[in-house]
Amino acid sequence: MLTDLFRSGDSQAVRIPKELAFPADWSEVVVERHGDALMVRPVRRRVLVDIAQKFSAFPAGFMSEGAKDPALLAACVAEDRVLVRLDLDFSDITAYPAASHRGIRVLRPAAQSFAAVRHLVLARRYGASCAT
Repeated sequence: MLTDLFRSGDSQAVRIPKELAFPADWSEVVVERHGDALMVRPVRRRVLVDIAQKFSAFPAGFMSEGAKDPALLAACVAEDRVLVRLDLDFSDITAYPAASHRGIRVLRPAAQSFAAVRHLVLARRYGASCAT
């Protein structure tokens, strides 16, 4: 569909036709360059609602054997999720470029235990007083 480019202050803007417009309650988009094309996609923010309850639902020893890295990343990409890991395998940005996934967060708690990770996540999300 052909549309117009115009200036908005110091930025270039594009008129998005009504038929292609994002919902009115969406206020942010991500713009990425792919060769000579631009991709515009909505920012999808996931809220950590009831995270403490979700953590407590996992049985003791959950994922103690781990999962293979390619399968894990493929599942996260398929579900449009951010991957959170404890090991440094995914910290190599040349092996896992940012454009190939939603995001990777490598956590480095004092101990690699479920309790330490829970504490770290809750402390960052809700403040240290809520992470006990």
